Amino acid sequence: MFLKSKKKFWLAGGTAPYYAGSSAGGDAAATTAFLARVTAASLTIDSTHATMYRNLINGLVSDGLISGATPKLDALYFFATNTVTGPNTALALMSLVSSTFNATVSGVPTFTADQGYASTDNASNKAVNSNFNPSTAGGHYQQNSAHVSLWANNNVTAVSGGIAIGCNTAAGTGTAIFPKYSNGNAYWRINDALPASGGITMASSIGHYVANRSAASGTTSSQGYKNAVDQGVTAVSSGALTNQPMGICANSASSSFGTASACQISCASIGGSLTPTQVTALYNRLAAARSAVGL
Repeated sequence: MFLKSKKKFWLAGGTAPYYAGSSAGGDAAATTAFLARVTAASLTIDSTHATMYRNLINGLVSDGLISGATPKLDALYFFATNTVTGPNTALALMSLVSSTFNATVSGVPTFTADQGYASTDNASNKAVNSNFNPSTAGGHYQQNSAHVSLWANNNVTAVSGGIAIGCNTAAGTGTAIFPKYSNGNAYWRINDALPASGGITMASSIGHYVANRSAASGTTSSQGYKNAVDQGVTAVSSGALTNQPMGICANSASSSFGTASACQISCASIGGSLTPTQVTALYNRLAAARSAVGL
């Protein structure tokens, strides 16, 4: 039964409206708000993708990661979608949390429907700009409580670039995930002071990476996860928040994007520190969403 009090948007290739909130039990407010933004942007969306978004956002609300008493996500991007109408209004670049940090593109990263965005190794100005500046955002992401995450679709060993998400100060302190650098190591750096944390040998770059900071200092003050498994990174103390927008597919520094990764990124998140249980919840929700679109 349709709930006529809810907003609607139009299915691609058809005339019947899909009503947000028409499932049993209705949708979370965050889900309804996201679908309303899709409508307002005049984007078309089919039932497969509508169901994927609804399950993903409703699930993350249930997990306490979006809304609730202690939400953790400032921005969540699901790039592996099928509708792109322009660099500023593309469904793929919308943050699922709110419009505050909708992404834009810098240069021309490669978009592939239902897979995501990719740059090329060590490219400059070929990235996704999250428009999330850690030092000015004022969100859940803080110097000593923060995370960034991404899901890399392909197995790539960087030659001289390799940062799939990150931003840093002129001195080099900051945040970066290298899924697989030229030395065969992966690196998870989150508000790291110098010298930054060391790497972990990585057989393949494919998978879900979370760089997480839970304290200011100490050997367990930050963690690096791959596919929800703690990789045992030796932590370093935190440094000041970077006054640069977080880059995706590349690093952000000195008001430009560079040191890019050739990994294709299907989704990414930015926010506060996650517990191991929350890391697992985020991984499972994103895995289900990726599966829903054929990844």
